[in-house]
Amino acid sequence: MKKPDKSFYFILAIFIICILSVLTFLILLDSDKVSEIQQNQGLAKVLITVSDDSQLVFTQGIIFDTNFKNMLVVDVPLNISTHLSFENKYGAISQFYDTGRLKDYRNQVKSLLSVDYDFYINYELEDLSEIVDLVGGLKLVILDPIDDRTSEDIYLIPSGDIVLDGYKASKFVKYEGFDDYSEASKRRYDFIVSFFQHGGRNSELLHKSGFLKKSWKKIDTNLSYDSYYSFWSMMSGLDLNKIGFRKILGESITIDNQSLIMPHHNGELIRSSINQFIEAAKDEDNLNFGGKTIVLEILNGTMVNNLAFNTSQIYRSFGIYEIDSVSNADNFNYEQTVVILRNGPLENAKKVAEVIGCSLIEETPYDDIYKQNIDVTIILGKNFDGKFCR
Repeated sequence: MKKPDKSFYFILAIFIICILSVLTFLILLDSDKVSEIQQNQGLAKVLITVSDDSQLVFTQGIIFDTNFKNMLVVDVPLNISTHLSFENKYGAISQFYDTGRLKDYRNQVKSLLSVDYDFYINYELEDLSEIVDLVGGLKLVILDPIDDRTSEDIYLIPSGDIVLDGYKASKFVKYEGFDDYSEASKRRYDFIVSFFQHGGRNSELLHKSGFLKKSWKKIDTNLSYDSYYSFWSMMSGLDLNKIGFRKILGESITIDNQSLIMPHHNGELIRSSINQFIEAAKDEDNLNFGGKTIVLEILNGTMVNNLAFNTSQIYRSFGIYEIDSVSNADNFNYEQTVVILRNGPLENAKKVAEVIGCSLIEETPYDDIYKQNIDVTIILGKNFDGKFCR
Protein backbone atom coordinates (compact mmCIF):
# COMPACT_ATOMS: atom_id res chain seq x y z
CA MET A 1 0.00 0.00 0.00
CA LYS A 2 1.40 3.38 -1.06
CA LYS A 3 2.09 5.82 1.77
CA PRO A 4 0.57 9.30 1.50
CA ASP A 5 3.13 11.87 0.40
CA LYS A 6 4.16 14.84 2.55
CA SER A 7 1.66 17.17 0.90
CA PHE A 8 -1.19 15.06 2.29
CA TYR A 9 0.02 15.53 5.87
CA PHE A 10 0.57 19.21 5.25
CA ILE A 11 -3.00 19.66 4.01
CA LEU A 12 -4.31 17.57 6.92
CA ALA A 13 -2.42 19.75 9.40
CA ILE A 14 -3.88 22.91 7.87
CA PHE A 15 -7.37 21.37 8.02
CA ILE A 16 -6.97 20.50 11.72
CA ILE A 17 -5.66 24.00 12.51
CA CYS A 18 -8.66 25.54 10.75
CA ILE A 19 -11.09 23.36 12.70
CA LEU A 20 -9.41 24.26 16.00
CA SER A 21 -9.47 27.97 15.09
CA VAL A 22 -13.19 27.84 14.33
CA LEU A 23 -13.88 26.01 17.60
CA THR A 24 -11.81 28.55 19.54
CA PHE A 25 -13.69 31.42 17.88
CA LEU A 26 -17.05 29.86 18.74
CA ILE A 27 -16.01 29.34 22.36
CA LEU A 28 -14.85 32.96 22.63
CA LEU A 29 -18.02 34.17 20.93
CA ASP A 30 -20.18 32.31 23.41
CA SER A 31 -18.22 33.35 26.50
CA ASP A 32 -19.56 35.88 28.97
CA LYS A 33 -17.14 38.77 28.59
CA VAL A 34 -19.25 41.13 30.71
CA SER A 35 -19.10 38.79 33.72
CA GLU A 36 -15.34 38.55 33.30
CA ILE A 37 -15.10 42.35 33.46
CA GLN A 38 -17.28 42.38 36.59
CA GLN A 39 -15.16 39.72 38.27
CA ASN A 40 -12.05 41.79 37.57
CA GLN A 41 -13.83 44.98 38.73
CA GLY A 42 -13.05 46.60 35.41
CA LEU A 43 -14.85 49.01 33.07
CA ALA A 44 -17.63 47.76 30.80
CA LYS A 45 -17.67 49.99 27.70
CA VAL A 46 -20.68 49.69 25.41
CA LEU A 47 -21.60 51.79 22.38
CA ILE A 48 -25.37 51.93 21.86
CA THR A 49 -26.90 53.08 18.58
CA VAL A 50 -30.57 53.34 17.62
CA SER A 51 -31.56 53.52 13.96
CA ASP A 52 -34.80 53.90 12.05
CA ASP A 53 -34.90 52.07 8.72
CA SER A 54 -31.07 51.91 8.84
CA GLN A 55 -30.78 55.69 9.37
CA LEU A 56 -29.12 56.70 12.63
CA VAL A 57 -31.41 58.22 15.28
CA PHE A 58 -28.92 58.59 18.15
CA THR A 59 -25.74 57.24 19.69
CA GLN A 60 -24.78 57.04 23.36
CA GLY A 61 -21.63 55.54 24.78
CA ILE A 62 -21.77 53.87 28.19
CA ILE A 63 -18.83 53.32 30.53
CA PHE A 64 -19.83 51.33 33.62
CA ASP A 65 -17.38 51.12 36.51
CA THR A 66 -18.12 47.68 37.93
CA ASN A 67 -16.01 48.38 41.02
CA PHE A 68 -17.61 51.58 42.36
CA LYS A 69 -20.89 51.07 40.41
CA ASN A 70 -20.63 54.44 38.68
CA MET A 71 -21.65 55.06 35.09
CA LEU A 72 -20.85 57.69 32.49
CA VAL A 73 -23.13 58.26 29.51
CA VAL A 74 -21.88 60.30 26.54
CA ASP A 75 -24.28 61.51 23.86
CA VAL A 76 -22.78 61.79 20.37
CA PRO A 77 -24.60 64.31 18.12
CA LEU A 78 -25.41 63.08 14.62
CA ASN A 79 -23.95 66.19 13.06
CA ILE A 80 -20.47 66.17 14.56
CA SER A 81 -18.13 67.39 11.83
CA THR A 82 -15.61 64.83 10.59
CA HIS A 83 -13.68 63.94 7.47
CA LEU A 84 -15.67 61.58 5.25
CA SER A 85 -12.91 59.44 3.81
CA PHE A 86 -15.22 57.77 1.29
CA GLU A 87 -16.10 61.15 -0.28
CA ASN A 88 -12.90 63.04 0.63
CA LYS A 89 -14.77 65.93 2.22
CA TYR A 90 -16.10 67.06 5.59
CA GLY A 91 -19.62 66.21 6.69
CA ALA A 92 -21.72 64.76 9.50
CA ILE A 93 -20.30 61.77 11.35
CA SER A 94 -23.66 59.99 10.93
CA GLN A 95 -23.05 59.73 7.18
CA PHE A 96 -20.71 56.81 7.86
CA TYR A 97 -23.60 54.97 9.47
CA ASP A 98 -26.30 56.05 7.03
CA THR A 99 -24.27 54.79 4.07
CA GLY A 100 -23.86 51.35 5.63
CA ARG A 101 -20.33 51.87 6.95
CA LEU A 102 -21.23 50.78 10.48
CA LYS A 103 -17.78 49.60 11.49
CA ASP A 104 -16.22 52.83 10.20
CA TYR A 105 -18.80 54.82 12.14
CA ARG A 106 -18.00 53.03 15.39
CA ASN A 107 -14.30 53.61 14.79
CA GLN A 108 -14.97 57.31 14.22
CA VAL A 109 -16.76 57.54 17.58
CA LYS A 110 -13.98 55.63 19.32
CA SER A 111 -11.43 58.05 17.85
CA LEU A 112 -13.50 61.13 18.75
CA LEU A 113 -13.91 60.09 22.39
CA SER A 114 -10.62 58.16 22.75
CA VAL A 115 -12.61 55.27 24.19
CA ASP A 116 -12.07 51.72 22.97
CA TYR A 117 -15.62 50.43 23.31
CA ASP A 118 -15.47 46.66 23.77
CA PHE A 119 -19.09 46.05 22.83
CA TYR A 120 -21.75 47.54 20.61
CA ILE A 121 -25.51 47.17 20.51
CA ASN A 122 -27.68 48.49 17.69
CA TYR A 123 -31.46 48.63 17.99
CA GLU A 124 -33.81 49.34 15.11
CA LEU A 125 -36.46 51.75 16.42
CA GLU A 126 -39.36 49.45 15.49
CA ASP A 127 -37.76 46.53 17.31
CA LEU A 128 -36.90 48.76 20.26
CA SER A 129 -40.55 49.78 20.48
CA GLU A 130 -41.53 46.11 20.77
CA ILE A 131 -38.87 45.50 23.42
CA VAL A 132 -40.17 48.46 25.46
CA ASP A 133 -43.60 46.84 25.43
CA LEU A 134 -42.02 43.56 26.55
CA VAL A 135 -40.46 45.25 29.60
CA GLY A 136 -43.84 46.72 30.51
CA GLY A 137 -43.30 50.22 29.21
CA LEU A 138 -40.87 53.00 30.01
CA LYS A 139 -41.24 54.91 33.29
CA LEU A 140 -40.21 58.56 32.92
CA VAL A 141 -40.68 61.88 34.66
CA ILE A 142 -41.41 64.40 31.89
CA LEU A 143 -41.38 68.02 32.99
CA ASP A 144 -42.53 69.63 29.76
CA PRO A 145 -45.16 68.04 27.51
CA ILE A 146 -44.51 67.60 23.79
CA ASP A 147 -47.28 68.85 21.53
CA ASP A 148 -46.04 69.23 17.96
CA ARG A 149 -48.60 68.87 15.19
CA THR A 150 -46.69 70.97 12.65
CA SER A 151 -44.28 68.34 11.36
CA GLU A 152 -44.98 65.39 9.09
CA ASP A 153 -45.24 63.20 12.19
CA ILE A 154 -47.45 64.24 15.11
CA TYR A 155 -45.74 64.18 18.51
CA LEU A 156 -47.99 64.18 21.60
CA ILE A 157 -46.33 63.25 24.89
CA PRO A 158 -47.92 64.33 28.21
CA SER A 159 -45.94 65.64 31.17
CA GLY A 160 -45.76 64.08 34.62
CA ASP A 161 -44.65 60.80 36.15
CA ILE A 162 -45.84 58.46 33.40
CA VAL A 163 -45.26 55.12 31.72
CA LEU A 164 -44.83 55.24 27.94
CA ASP A 165 -45.67 52.26 25.77
CA GLY A 166 -43.35 51.26 22.93
CA TYR A 167 -44.95 53.53 20.34
CA LYS A 168 -44.94 56.62 22.58
CA ALA A 169 -41.39 55.86 23.76
CA SER A 170 -40.11 55.71 20.19
CA LYS A 171 -41.79 59.05 19.49
CA PHE A 172 -40.28 60.53 22.65
CA VAL A 173 -36.73 59.51 21.79
CA LYS A 174 -36.94 60.44 18.11
CA TYR A 175 -38.41 63.90 18.60
CA GLU A 176 -36.08 66.78 17.76
CA GLY A 177 -38.67 69.54 17.33
CA PHE A 178 -37.66 73.10 18.02
CA ASP A 179 -35.57 72.27 21.08
CA ASP A 180 -31.86 72.73 21.25
CA TYR A 181 -29.45 69.81 21.29
CA SER A 182 -29.31 69.79 25.10
CA GLU A 183 -33.02 68.97 25.46
CA ALA A 184 -32.97 66.26 22.78
CA SER A 185 -29.82 64.62 24.20
CA LYS A 186 -31.35 64.65 27.70
CA ARG A 187 -34.44 62.83 26.39
CA ARG A 188 -32.21 60.16 24.87
CA TYR A 189 -30.28 59.83 28.12
CA ASP A 190 -33.50 59.47 30.15
CA PHE A 191 -34.70 56.85 27.68
CA ILE A 192 -31.55 54.71 27.84
CA VAL A 193 -31.25 54.82 31.64
CA SER A 194 -34.92 54.03 32.23
CA PHE A 195 -34.92 51.30 29.58
CA PHE A 196 -32.08 49.26 31.05
CA GLN A 197 -32.80 50.09 34.68
CA HIS A 198 -36.46 49.07 34.52
CA GLY A 199 -35.86 45.94 32.46
CA GLY A 200 -32.86 44.86 34.50
CA ARG A 201 -34.73 45.12 37.81
CA ASN A 202 -37.57 42.95 36.58
CA SER A 203 -36.14 39.59 37.64
CA GLU A 204 -39.15 37.66 36.35
CA LEU A 205 -38.64 39.27 32.97
CA LEU A 206 -34.97 38.31 32.89
CA HIS A 207 -35.38 34.74 34.08
CA LYS A 208 -38.73 33.36 32.95
CA SER A 209 -40.34 35.09 30.01
CA GLY A 210 -37.71 34.53 27.34
CA PHE A 211 -37.65 38.30 26.92
CA LEU A 212 -33.87 38.58 26.68
CA LYS A 213 -33.67 35.83 24.08
CA LYS A 214 -36.28 37.60 21.99
CA SER A 215 -34.62 40.99 22.29
CA TRP A 216 -31.13 39.59 21.68
CA LYS A 217 -32.27 38.06 18.39
CA LYS A 218 -33.64 41.43 17.28
CA ILE A 219 -30.42 43.40 17.74
CA ASP A 220 -27.08 43.75 16.00
CA THR A 221 -24.38 43.21 18.61
CA ASN A 222 -21.05 41.55 19.30
CA LEU A 223 -22.31 40.49 22.75
CA SER A 224 -22.98 36.80 23.18
CA TYR A 225 -26.35 35.94 24.70
CA ASP A 226 -24.72 35.27 28.09
CA SER A 227 -22.91 38.62 27.93
CA TYR A 228 -26.14 40.38 26.95
CA TYR A 229 -27.86 38.82 29.96
CA SER A 230 -25.03 39.92 32.26
CA PHE A 231 -25.17 43.43 30.79
CA TRP A 232 -28.85 43.77 31.67
CA SER A 233 -28.25 42.35 35.14
CA MET A 234 -25.38 44.78 35.65
CA MET A 235 -27.53 47.75 34.60
CA SER A 236 -30.24 46.74 37.07
CA GLY A 237 -28.09 48.12 39.89
CA LEU A 238 -28.01 51.65 38.49
CA ASP A 239 -28.11 54.42 41.07
CA LEU A 240 -29.27 57.68 39.48
CA ASN A 241 -27.02 59.60 41.87
CA LYS A 242 -23.98 57.80 40.46
CA ILE A 243 -24.57 58.43 36.77
CA GLY A 244 -22.73 61.18 34.93
CA PHE A 245 -23.96 62.57 31.62
CA ARG A 246 -21.82 64.27 29.00
CA LYS A 247 -22.78 66.15 25.84
CA ILE A 248 -20.34 67.07 23.10
CA LEU A 249 -20.53 70.81 22.74
CA GLY A 250 -18.92 72.91 20.07
CA GLU A 251 -19.13 75.65 17.51
CA SER A 252 -21.92 75.53 14.91
CA ILE A 253 -20.59 75.64 11.35
CA THR A 254 -22.14 75.20 7.89
CA ILE A 255 -20.55 73.04 5.18
CA ASP A 256 -22.38 72.28 1.91
CA ASN A 257 -25.61 73.59 3.43
CA GLN A 258 -25.25 71.18 6.37
CA SER A 259 -25.33 72.48 9.94
CA LEU A 260 -22.46 70.75 11.73
CA ILE A 261 -20.85 70.87 15.18
CA MET A 262 -17.11 71.41 15.49
CA PRO A 263 -16.27 70.14 19.02
CA HIS A 264 -14.66 72.66 21.35
CA HIS A 265 -10.87 72.37 21.45
CA ASN A 266 -11.10 69.72 18.72
CA GLY A 267 -12.74 67.32 21.18
CA GLU A 268 -10.14 67.76 23.93
CA LEU A 269 -12.76 68.91 26.44
CA ILE A 270 -14.97 65.81 26.16
CA ARG A 271 -11.97 63.46 26.03
CA SER A 272 -10.52 65.04 29.17
CA SER A 273 -13.84 64.66 30.98
CA ILE A 274 -14.11 60.99 30.01
CA ASN A 275 -10.51 60.35 30.99
CA GLN A 276 -11.13 61.83 34.44
CA PHE A 277 -13.89 59.29 34.96
CA ILE A 278 -11.69 56.42 33.77
CA GLU A 279 -8.76 57.49 35.94
CA ALA A 280 -11.04 57.78 38.98
CA ALA A 281 -12.07 54.17 38.47
CA LYS A 282 -8.40 53.15 38.71
CA ASP A 283 -7.68 55.30 41.77
CA GLU A 284 -7.60 53.09 44.84
CA ASP A 285 -7.65 56.21 47.03
CA ASN A 286 -11.37 56.41 46.31
CA LEU A 287 -11.74 53.45 48.65
CA ASN A 288 -10.68 55.71 51.53
CA PHE A 289 -14.05 57.41 51.42
CA GLY A 290 -15.56 54.25 52.83
CA GLY A 291 -18.57 54.48 50.54
CA LYS A 292 -19.53 57.96 51.88
CA THR A 293 -20.21 60.58 49.25
CA ILE A 294 -18.78 64.10 49.51
CA VAL A 295 -21.50 66.75 49.39
CA LEU A 296 -20.59 69.73 47.19
CA GLU A 297 -21.81 73.26 46.77
CA ILE A 298 -20.67 74.80 43.47
CA LEU A 299 -20.82 78.57 43.01
CA ASN A 300 -20.10 80.61 39.90
CA GLY A 301 -17.88 83.59 40.67
CA THR A 302 -17.60 84.68 37.03
CA MET A 303 -19.79 86.10 34.26
CA VAL A 304 -19.64 82.82 32.29
CA ASN A 305 -23.14 81.38 31.91
CA ASN A 306 -23.86 77.85 33.21
CA LEU A 307 -20.28 77.42 34.45
CA ALA A 308 -21.35 76.03 37.84
CA PHE A 309 -23.89 73.64 36.31
CA ASN A 310 -21.43 72.31 33.73
CA THR A 311 -18.83 71.83 36.46
CA SER A 312 -21.37 69.90 38.54
CA GLN A 313 -21.66 67.40 35.68
CA ILE A 314 -17.93 66.75 35.84
CA TYR A 315 -18.17 65.90 39.54
CA ARG A 316 -21.34 63.81 39.14
CA SER A 317 -19.51 61.48 36.78
CA PHE A 318 -17.17 60.31 39.53
CA GLY A 319 -19.98 58.85 41.59
CA ILE A 320 -18.42 59.79 44.94
CA TYR A 321 -19.76 63.35 44.90
CA GLU A 322 -23.27 64.54 45.67
CA ILE A 323 -24.26 67.97 44.39
CA ASP A 324 -26.24 69.83 47.06
CA SER A 325 -26.62 73.08 45.15
CA VAL A 326 -25.45 74.97 42.07
CA SER A 327 -25.72 78.75 42.21
CA ASN A 328 -23.96 82.08 41.81
CA ALA A 329 -21.33 83.36 44.25
CA ASP A 330 -21.75 86.60 46.19
CA ASN A 331 -20.07 88.42 43.28
CA PHE A 332 -18.77 87.71 39.77
CA ASN A 333 -15.24 89.07 40.23
CA TYR A 334 -13.38 86.07 41.62
CA GLU A 335 -10.01 85.95 39.88
CA GLN A 336 -8.97 82.62 41.43
CA THR A 337 -10.97 79.46 41.98
CA VAL A 338 -11.12 78.47 45.63
CA VAL A 339 -12.08 75.18 47.28
CA ILE A 340 -13.40 75.61 50.84
CA LEU A 341 -13.60 72.74 53.33
CA ARG A 342 -16.80 72.96 55.39
CA ASN A 343 -16.95 69.51 57.01
CA GLY A 344 -14.76 66.43 57.32
CA PRO A 345 -11.05 65.78 56.74
CA LEU A 346 -8.86 68.13 54.69
CA GLU A 347 -8.16 65.21 52.37
CA ASN A 348 -11.70 65.58 51.00
CA ALA A 349 -11.04 69.17 49.92
CA LYS A 350 -7.72 68.17 48.35
CA LYS A 351 -9.46 65.44 46.38
CA VAL A 352 -12.12 67.88 45.14
CA ALA A 353 -9.47 70.44 44.16
CA GLU A 354 -7.42 67.83 42.31
CA VAL A 355 -10.25 67.13 39.86
CA ILE A 356 -10.06 70.63 38.38
CA GLY A 357 -6.42 71.36 39.20
CA CYS A 358 -7.19 73.99 41.85
CA SER A 359 -4.35 74.94 44.21
CA LEU A 360 -6.21 77.37 46.50
CA ILE A 361 -7.77 75.51 49.44
CA GLU A 362 -9.29 77.10 52.52
CA GLU A 363 -11.06 75.79 55.62
CA THR A 364 -14.12 77.70 56.85
CA PRO A 365 -17.00 75.80 58.52
CA TYR A 366 -20.54 76.99 57.78
CA ASP A 367 -22.41 78.75 60.60
CA ASP A 368 -25.68 78.45 58.70
CA ILE A 369 -27.57 75.47 60.20
CA TYR A 370 -29.25 74.86 56.85
CA LYS A 371 -25.88 74.23 55.22
CA GLN A 372 -24.38 71.86 57.78
CA ASN A 373 -24.66 68.97 55.31
CA ILE A 374 -22.22 70.57 52.83
CA ASP A 375 -18.71 69.13 52.96
CA VAL A 376 -16.94 71.27 50.36
CA THR A 377 -17.73 74.52 48.56
CA ILE A 378 -16.20 75.36 45.17
CA ILE A 379 -16.20 79.00 44.05
CA LEU A 380 -15.25 79.12 40.38
CA GLY A 381 -13.01 82.01 39.39
CA LYS A 382 -11.80 83.51 36.13
CA ASN A 383 -8.78 81.18 36.06
CA PHE A 384 -11.14 78.21 35.53
CA ASP A 385 -11.62 77.47 31.82
CA GLY A 386 -14.41 74.93 32.18
CA LYS A 387 -12.00 72.03 32.70
CA PHE A 388 -9.04 73.13 34.77
CA CYS A 389 -7.66 76.06 36.72
CA ARG A 390 -4.98 77.76 34.64
